[in-house]
Amino acid sequence: MKKIITLCASAFLGLSSTLATIITVSNNSNTPGQYSNLQTAINNANSGDSIYVHGSSTNYGAITINKPGLSLIGTGHQPQKDFPFVSSLTDVTFDTIQYVSRGRNCKIIGLNLNSIGNATSVNGLVTTVAIDRCKIGTLSIGGSNWVVTRCIINGGTYPNNNNNIVLSNNMFFSNLDGTGNSPTSVLISNNIFMCQNGVSMREIDNATIQNNIFYKSSPSWPYYDFSGCQNNTFNNNIAFLLGDNTLPPAGNSGANNFGAANATGIDPKFVAVPIGNATFNYSYDYHLRSTAPISPGRNAGTDGTDIGIYGGAYPWIDMTGTPPIPQVKTFNVLNPSVNAGTPVNISVKAKKQN
Repeated sequence: MKKIITLCASAFLGLSSTLATIITVSNNSNTPGQYSNLQTAINNANSGDSIYVHGSSTNYGAITINKPGLSLIGTGHQPQKDFPFVSSLTDVTFDTIQYVSRGRNCKIIGLNLNSIGNATSVNGLVTTVAIDRCKIGTLSIGGSNWVVTRCIINGGTYPNNNNNIVLSNNMFFSNLDGTGNSPTSVLISNNIFMCQNGVSMREIDNATIQNNIFYKSSPSWPYYDFSGCQNNTFNNNIAFLLGDNTLPPAGNSGANNFGAANATGIDPKFVAVPIGNATFNYSYDYHLRSTAPISPGRNAGTDGTDIGIYGGAYPWIDMTGTPPIPQVKTFNVLNPSVNAGTPVNISVKAKKQN
């Protein structure tokens, strides 16, 4: 049985397990963790360990996940607390030595990342990865059984030739690109697509595409004539302000797309998003209106919940990306000036996110 390490209050409040070690990392000398370097912590961790990455004004740089079963947990990309530092990294690479994945069965939660991908061009080696509540630049899926949920993805997302992929309750601001690949068993559900180039999907095949909002971005690729989007099932999606609001998309070069109950060319009626604005802003409210004028997406998903990121299997809790662990929210010294021998009174408030 591995030992349990108690987490200091300046970082996170303790989430302990009798089955795995909790390791803390902070590159801020004022709030030290067990390690100051994230890669060193990963190198010394064992399968099943959780690594809590303290929020900091200094980026932790690039890391390589070189063993299976690790959980990397950050503060969220917009933490709401007295010292709202973010756990930020440049690149996360999954190690694939001698064509055997050493990064499988990993979880990445509540981090701000430039990119996620494999160490080699060999695809399919990094299996069973869960990514939740992260803010990501570019995402390259490196194997089967990846589940990506409640993320903000600003760059391209590449499913590659992998199977059993779930992309659910995310916000995409660049296209989902399956060029040259034919993955199977892909679920694309309850996402919002607001892509700046006007394109949400390129050559995505064999997917179930349901309960999404295509907002000023089209599920087609008008500039290329390869295979387009083929053999997909489009159900209960909303399209608004596209060049062609028809779903399944009539303007793409693919074939055999079909679906039912698609609300095409209809304003989804977000609570507070300027009409036609396809950029992300933490001050916007992407809930669907429940009062007049009521959104057509309210309770209109295939499962009876809302279309978009607040419905489905992984509804957003808030806009912060806060992970489901206890965190200190406020830390106040009530009597900062005291005489020698006088107790210092401290007020600490913590909260565990759902």
